[in-house]
Amino acid sequence: MSKSSFTIFLILVTIFFNFHQNACGNSFINWDLIDTSNSNLPSNNISDITNDRDGAIWVSTDNGFAKYLGQNNWEVFHTPNITFGDVCLSIVSQDSIIWVATVNGLVRYCNSQLTVFNDINSSLGTPYIISLAVESDKLWVGTFQYGLYVYDGISFQNFNYMNTGNMPLGNVWSINVGEDGVKWMSCADARVGAPNLSNVLSYDNSTWNLYDTTNSDIERFSRGVSIDIYNNKWITDLQGHLKKYDDINWLNFDSSNVFPQAVFEKSEVAFDSVQNKWMCTSTGISKFDDTNWTFYDSSNVPFSNAIKLTSCIFVDSTDNKYIGTHNSGLLIFNENGIVDDINYLNSENDVNFSSYWVGKNLNISLNTLFDGFLNLSIINSSGKIIENSKLNTRPSQEIQAEFDFTNESQGLYFVQVEMINRKMCYKIIYMN
Repeated sequence: MSKSSFTIFLILVTIFFNFHQNACGNSFINWDLIDTSNSNLPSNNISDITNDRDGAIWVSTDNGFAKYLGQNNWEVFHTPNITFGDVCLSIVSQDSIIWVATVNGLVRYCNSQLTVFNDINSSLGTPYIISLAVESDKLWVGTFQYGLYVYDGISFQNFNYMNTGNMPLGNVWSINVGEDGVKWMSCADARVGAPNLSNVLSYDNSTWNLYDTTNSDIERFSRGVSIDIYNNKWITDLQGHLKKYDDINWLNFDSSNVFPQAVFEKSEVAFDSVQNKWMCTSTGISKFDDTNWTFYDSSNVPFSNAIKLTSCIFVDSTDNKYIGTHNSGLLIFNENGIVDDINYLNSENDVNFSSYWVGKNLNISLNTLFDGFLNLSIINSSGKIIENSKLNTRPSQEIQAEFDFTNESQGLYFVQVEMINRKMCYKIIYMN
């Protein structure tokens, strides 16, 4: 390939990526990170994520729970009368109600009012709540050592060892309800002398079924149980396996038949609009389209430290992936550009970004409504900042920057634009 034709190829590659991202109409951002350094997020330890009936994102953390308001701003809530140790483990939405599982009780947020249910003021036998699931007008509540409860808006009914045929229903780590109304959960036997191994249970409102190593491919220490629209059950465990069960056959995925990095974490599996499976791994997140696997880790994600510590994943109706982490905040990812009407399309800090190549020089053009200094960085696929510039910008004023890639190797790079209260990343490809 001649030098001139190769330069044209580079420009076309860049134009393709810019057009593909621009077609999304959302500032071309593929990855974003919100944490306590650039927002009022109550904690960087995020255990669960959901959205409400209006599409707003909610997170549970080890220091309360919060609703995302856009522009890196959160409305933060704390369990009443808890001055410390406000650990929230799970969060779900039921019509106009937000339910939060905490170590200090079950919290209901409705009509701007916070109510706590615990073993003192209700028929809920314990304050230590682990998991939640919504079924129409019912709430299913998984506890630590006290089994499963169902709340009908009036009272709590308990399912335990005594009334479930001696099922190992102690610690209920995960609950999900299928379209057929069957409840699926992972549980551990909390009785003294029991081996405390996790198993999978199903309940169809009349019959309990146990799945363990004696009658299924379930491994020990099952944790996350998820159900797709085809009623397939997807089960993760603490040993790094992912199981699929279609009510007839079991299929196992792990590092032996996928890839070495396919060590799946205990979190539940999330599903996007075309039923791709998204899940946390020991090195980041992965996508499975029923044929191929795609892995996102520190080699191809700009926030390399955060992606190593994933804890949970949630996919909204626009296919944004919200990824909770251990001590690194909330990652947001969308292959086609993040769609967030609140935070991006109408943000006063919105940025118009474009780039093109001239030989081995990357030329960047920025036009932003932001008034003040911003940092413009080039980050390689390993997360290392190779160039950094501090730029003074005025509203609607176009600024230009040029970076020399002569000494850089070909591959994937990210342009990071950092302002006072947010960071944005744009993907580029360099081929020398």
